[in-house]
Amino acid sequence: MELRHEGHAEVDAQSAATLADHLQTDTFQRHLEAILPDHMGSERFASVCLRQLSTTPKLQECSLRSVIGGMMEAATLGLEIGTQGECWLIPYGNEAQLQIGLWGHMALAWRSALLADVQIDVVLPGDRFTFRKGTDAYLHHEPQKGRNLNEAERVIEWVYAVVRTKGGGTIFDAFDAAWIERIRSRSKAPNSPAWTNFYAEMAQAKCLKKVLKVCPKSREMARAITLDDEADAGAKQVWTVDTSLLLAAEQATDPTLQAAREEMAQMGESPSRDPEPAKPRERSRKRTPAKAKSGNGPDEPPPHDDQDHPAAGGSGWDD
Repeated sequence: MELRHEGHAEVDAQSAATLADHLQTDTFQRHLEAILPDHMGSERFASVCLRQLSTTPKLQECSLRSVIGGMMEAATLGLEIGTQGECWLIPYGNEAQLQIGLWGHMALAWRSALLADVQIDVVLPGDRFTFRKGTDAYLHHEPQKGRNLNEAERVIEWVYAVVRTKGGGTIFDAFDAAWIERIRSRSKAPNSPAWTNFYAEMAQAKCLKKVLKVCPKSREMARAITLDDEADAGAKQVWTVDTSLLLAAEQATDPTLQAAREEMAQMGESPSRDPEPAKPRERSRKRTPAKAKSGNGPDEPPPHDDQDHPAAGGSGWDD
């Protein structure tokens, strides 16, 4: 279900408040504690999520699974949403998409036990910059003295990233202004505030991600790259979080269940658990006597039903 229900404004406000309340429940806190890395606390992460809801009201119009799913994915990566430029939860229509920022990729790279050093920069007019690729590869950048980079200005001539591995290898690449513009123009929101106000940072983020793809990387780094690629392509982001949390939040904000709770409260009843929404009746299975095996052996056990895959669906945003 979605937080947004056209024609029911009073349900919208109530659902949004319930979502905010859900982020502070013991259930949500327990899920966070189970997946957050050691350097992050569940209370702080929940407060960061609440701040994201308050600063981005349009998230309340997105599907619940995309909002909660994106928050939990950020938790598994150990990245804070909307702070320090690590990642953002961006509303696109009725879907929220998790966007990994430059400092999110940098943070994951620094935490990796496989990498020793990461350097990124842009080349401005007046800088001395040369590089060569191949068997005798090198990159040399001498910035102009006193240069002042305005993040919003599109005066970048080159962007590059250099990664040194713990094994002693060096991997780098550099891309010119035309490449940056192609990446921006193909993005889902080429004129978004991110590209408009932080052009240089966005260019460095895309360059670093491309270099990290060919580097040895941790599971978290690979996952962040996948999420970013799905967003760039406008594809659906597939969450890897436990769907039981999404279901619990979904039931908590279901207007049908809310109406049932209010009706029972007016009757003076306090059910021990929430009523469940009506489910389609399943066809009853007739019991048939089990056939005996030859040799008077024991009866064969009935076959087990396959369980549904636990992955929850989300929606992606652009590179």
